[in-house]
Amino acid sequence: MPLPVVPLVGRVNVGKSSLFNRLVGRRVSIEDPTPGVTRDRVGAVCELAGKTVELVDTGGMGQTGDPLVEAVEAQATQAVTQAALVLLVVDARAGCLPLDIECAQRLREAGRPTLLVVNKVDTPRQEPLTGEFAKMGFSDIAAVSATTGQGVADLVRRIAAGVPAVRPEAIPARRIRIAVVGRPNVGKSTWVNAFLREPRMITSDAPGTTRDAVDVTIVRQNRAFTLVDTAGLRKTRAVQDSIDFYAQARALQAVEGADAVLFLVDAREEVSRVDRRLAGEVVKLAKPVVLGVNKWDLVPSEKQESFMRYIEDRFPELSGSPVVFTSGLAQISVNETMELVWELGRRALVWWDPAALSRAVERAVERQPPGARRHGRRPAVNGVRQVGVNPIRIQIHTNDPALWRPADLWMLARAIRKEKGNPWGEIPILVKPVGAKGPRSKKHR
Repeated sequence: MPLPVVPLVGRVNVGKSSLFNRLVGRRVSIEDPTPGVTRDRVGAVCELAGKTVELVDTGGMGQTGDPLVEAVEAQATQAVTQAALVLLVVDARAGCLPLDIECAQRLREAGRPTLLVVNKVDTPRQEPLTGEFAKMGFSDIAAVSATTGQGVADLVRRIAAGVPAVRPEAIPARRIRIAVVGRPNVGKSTWVNAFLREPRMITSDAPGTTRDAVDVTIVRQNRAFTLVDTAGLRKTRAVQDSIDFYAQARALQAVEGADAVLFLVDAREEVSRVDRRLAGEVVKLAKPVVLGVNKWDLVPSEKQESFMRYIEDRFPELSGSPVVFTSGLAQISVNETMELVWELGRRALVWWDPAALSRAVERAVERQPPGARRHGRRPAVNGVRQVGVNPIRIQIHTNDPALWRPADLWMLARAIRKEKGNPWGEIPILVKPVGAKGPRSKKHR
């Protein structure tokens, strides 16, 4: 049984994104006074008063001046058709406008259960402002303030009462979170749609169509994915306004919060500085990554053989990471690629048996001893402990952490990855030398 979907709909600038973030409990959607910031359906799975639901923020109805207005409204309409309960959000300060009434009429025609939410009621003294919205014909009206939290607890209870409960066994214990990243127009949204088998993301030839990091949760073959389609990373000087700034920040945050990364590049274009910068961010965060060469069907066959060498030359920092040749539009190797990314994300969450890890490190040090010397001393390994996952973090207890050179740590991490029985495969490992009394991880306290 899928999770009940609860979309927030309404006209522009009524505070849907702010209320969405308040209900989810973290900042997921971009909040900005500019009309039409939200375009795609931004989803988040959360628990409200004991019920697990998927909240969905949608683009505002009645936008003007946006060439994608029809696509934005189609996304909102699609969210409504899947809804267990619709939250129709209006603005108490602006009053009941004709477009609010039009939105209400559309929802009646859709026949979905609807709760009218009057936002921007910041204090109990302002609750009489909700009286004007009675003419919209809804008997159930909730007065809230996304800014102050006024009335939100009551809204949560009403939402929980209006949606079905999902059996605990139907809720996956762990979703592998996958960030899909790359420059603008490399085909990220088209690729995500191909995997989802539905037009979940708005696609366009215009750069900057995706403005936010958009979460989509799906369960397929008993594997739970949360895909994060991100805005294309740009050159710093190309970031023009606050929307661009937050979109770029969200893309990098998506990488940081991911279990694994699908990094897409355009097979028809040269690797750019922005591509290299993004690769560097992934490596710095030690995230498992699959490099996807998208639009592969458009590359002439005589150039395909040399392209792998070109990719290896341009991305030395991704050496050892899988490279796949794919096409979202032509649906080439889409499912196989996602299976590979999911598997890397799963491995990044594994804790290795402490005794097996210690033996692996001992063998690695014997084969490749650290080369540093200081005052006749060599670095010694006095103990080993895994202290984290996503990324995999290992502490080496040693006589003197200063004796370990970055090259020694890099070679040790590489040797561990090549150990037989290593549960992580070739995903990145962070190795840190600490003194004999280094900090203990919470897992082992």
